[in-house]
Amino acid sequence: KIIEDILLMSKPHVANQIDINLFESLTKFQAEFCQQHNIDTSLFNVDCPDKLLIMQFDVMHLNQLFWNLAENALKHGQDNKLSVSISNQPKYIFIDIKNNGATFKSIVEESLFIPFFTTHTQGTGLGLYICREICKSNNAKLEYLRQEFQHVFRIHVKK
Repeated sequence: KIIEDILLMSKPHVANQIDINLFESLTKFQAEFCQQHNIDTSLFNVDCPDKLLIMQFDVMHLNQLFWNLAENALKHGQDNKLSVSISNQPKYIFIDIKNNGATFKSIVEESLFIPFFTTHTQGTGLGLYICREICKSNNAKLEYLRQEFQHVFRIHVKK
């Protein structure tokens, strides 16, 4: 599946952006993710104050992005908890995917989005690279924010 994703992202692709209600999309994703991983929804917090917030994104891309980042958060977290918080700013919508965990060493942090870089023997090192490419194709940006005892991946979606 990862190889198919990387091959798909390597071809020129215009994202099919449509209006998406972010709260509805996230709560649906939360339920599916928790069911798939057999975890209680109380371990997956969704904080989206504006229940009517609409953004432009390719639906399939957004779903793939959420799955990959949430899977990473669960895999690399220390307590099987993760959260997604939304911040509606004047020019951007920020989507933060967070989990508790030890701060990455700077060499790891600098390499997170490099294809084939992995910190696990089971990893391919392509997931975060694909996520960043998905964001680019949707006029968005993905970055890692350094915070003590937390991993935070922020998606910047232009309004």
